[in-house]
Amino acid sequence: MGSIDDRLNGKKVLVVDDEECMRSLQKRIFDRFIPGYVVHTAENGRIALEMMQHEGYSLVSCDVDMPKMNGLELYSSAKCLDKKPAFLFMTGALTEERKDFFKKEGLIYMPKPFEIQEYVSNAKNLLNGSSA
Repeated sequence: MGSIDDRLNGKKVLVVDDEECMRSLQKRIFDRFIPGYVVHTAENGRIALEMMQHEGYSLVSCDVDMPKMNGLELYSSAKCLDKKPAFLFMTGALTEERKDFFKKEGLIYMPKPFEIQEYVSNAKNLLNGSSA
C-alpha cells in the first residue's frame, strides 16, 4: 500500500489569492462541500508556479489580480507543465479584455465576491472534467 501522498496524488487543489481571508474561505469551502481533496494555498502566482512544478494539482482556484505574478500570467506559464490542472478564476475587476481571454481559452471565471454554491458547482464540474 502506498503512502498517503501517493494515494492522494491527483486529489490536490491549489488556491491562489493574495488575500489570506480568500485563501482561508476557499479552503473551508473544500473541507465542507468538496471533501477528499488536499488543499494547498499560495499568496501569488510566482509561489503557485513553484508549487505546481513539484506537485500535481487537479484544480487551481485563482485570483486574477495579485502582485509578483497575476493569475493570467500563472495560467500562461502553467501551459508548459507536464500535468496541466483545470483553472477556476475569480476577479473583482472583470474587463472586456479579460472576458475575451477567458472565452478564447474556454475558462470559467467568477466575480468577487462570489456565491458559495456557484463556486462549489464550478469547482466540482472542473474536477469531474467538464467546464459547464
